[in-house]
Amino acid sequence: MRRSVRITSLAAVTSLIAAPAAFAQSPPAAAATTVGKGVVVGTVYDSIGARPLAGAEVRLDGTEYTATTNAQGAFRIAGVPAGDYVIAVDHPEFDSLGVGLPYGHVRVPAGDSIGVTLATPSIGAVARGLCAGLGTDTAGVVLGAVRRVGVAGSDAPLAGARVAAGWVEWVPAGSELRRVERTIVATSDASGFYRLCGTPNDVAVRLTATAPARAGVADVRTGSASVDLHGGVVTIRDLLVRIFAADSVAGTAARADGATLALRVLDDAGLPVAGAQLRAAGRDAPVGVSDHGGELRAGDLPAGSQSFQLLALGYAPTNVSAELRTARTTTSIVHVGPRVATQLSEVRVVARGSVWDRSGFEERRRTGQGHYLTADDVRRRQPTMFTQLVVTQLGFTVAPTRLGNGYSVSSSRGGSTSQTCPVQYFVDGVPVATAATQTIDDVVNPMSIRGVEFYPGIGTVPARFTLAGRNACGTIVIWTGANGASSAATKATPH
Repeated sequence: MRRSVRITSLAAVTSLIAAPAAFAQSPPAAAATTVGKGVVVGTVYDSIGARPLAGAEVRLDGTEYTATTNAQGAFRIAGVPAGDYVIAVDHPEFDSLGVGLPYGHVRVPAGDSIGVTLATPSIGAVARGLCAGLGTDTAGVVLGAVRRVGVAGSDAPLAGARVAAGWVEWVPAGSELRRVERTIVATSDASGFYRLCGTPNDVAVRLTATAPARAGVADVRTGSASVDLHGGVVTIRDLLVRIFAADSVAGTAARADGATLALRVLDDAGLPVAGAQLRAAGRDAPVGVSDHGGELRAGDLPAGSQSFQLLALGYAPTNVSAELRTARTTTSIVHVGPRVATQLSEVRVVARGSVWDRSGFEERRRTGQGHYLTADDVRRRQPTMFTQLVVTQLGFTVAPTRLGNGYSVSSSRGGSTSQTCPVQYFVDGVPVATAATQTIDDVVNPMSIRGVEFYPGIGTVPARFTLAGRNACGTIVIWTGANGASSAATKATPH
């Protein structure tokens, strides 16, 4: 007769493991129960994922009897001498969490079998074991390993790396809401492991790993990721930082490693999205554009963890994070953000307004000194935010802000080596400086734009828009409906 027992002991939940436990070798499989020996059969469940736990090592502690769970979480250990044993579970994913899995006692009968059901700790128990005092509904844990990627592509734990999680919160301040930037910092240990307690699980979090000075020369384009817990509690995220030897020749950090990112871009209905641009910080042009089948391929990228921005006309921008390897292709499916624009009806020009008046826009456009977008150009692109008009302009780079509150614009021809050097904006001829908590997208409504002038270098800026010491990173002049370029009178043709 088969007996059953459910193992529910969580005595090892809060124990932190310095290294994965060593597994004993499995004995030869037994075809049937031998005389005086028994069989232990059962299932291991993943309480966090609410599914059977495959690939778990089940062992009778202190013996050579072990088994590995199959895809259904089931295991069988045969030929076990009758007696009392401690049964334990190990799994690589939980080892990386640093959390011990449950164990219990089982009595194996002679010439019979016993059924055992084991379950991993609940997500709440894991979180409390990792971070004492964690208890709010919107508090989570982000943990993982920081590894260094050398020029040859080999990985190794990176100890002493500074890992920061940053996000933005809005808090009451009298009758208004005040924007507050939050940051949690941790340092990776000797095995590269880090743990960030108290990260929010209701907003996106920006992760950044910074290598210690002794590690060598770190590529600043790597070691970053965007994480959203989506209401969960524990998220595992490894970060790869590309490291060069301190004596590397100049320019090495700018060389690509032959890493490739292949994406399939889909909308909410699972249909391919064509023309989506993948943008990377520090690059003027997109690193890849999706074709009619939604296929996007970006090559010649540096290895390591990187964050990108996916821009598709009519959709909200989407953050894309990837762990890239030297001379390898990383594939992923990406769904664009929600639709934020409506397809316009056909527009037919029936008359043209008076030529440009007081602003001088048309006169400067004829000189060809900068780059220009007219009202018709803006309307055809259907932007939902101003920075979507900038991504196609040579000499300018759009990238997520360091604080994660939007997108910043910088010029690659302005003579500054800082990626955060901002451009100078003029709106209707008046210089505008955005606050630390704002971006140009917070200031300008793209639906009101009548013309835009782009001057990527200080030498191209007209005298009218030159400010002492404030044009080094380029200048963008925006004209709205109040004083902007004259627009063609249009009439929508009904369908």
